[in-house]
Amino acid sequence: MMTWETFRAWRKVAIPVVLLAATWLINANPEGSVLWRTGIASIAFLGVAYVVEELVWMSRRKGRPCPHCGVAQTMKSFRVRSTCTACSQAL
Repeated sequence: MMTWETFRAWRKVAIPVVLLAATWLINANPEGSVLWRTGIASIAFLGVAYVVEELVWMSRRKGRPCPHCGVAQTMKSFRVRSTCTACSQAL
């Protein structure tokens, strides 16, 4: 299974590459063509993947890991935490 660290590193590279490719496909091809629709589908896929990721984190109820130290940050309903409880870095 993919760990959070691996997923985060992979995501930082994959999302910009897919966005650049999709933008190029949309701008370089006539509207309605197969390649134009592929660009639109790529961007739609990224949006759906983001929503699914958020649903997975919410369903686990274990909290999101801090981007700096990896310690799970449990959030209470209707509250916003701006710093990590372990390393005091900004979230």
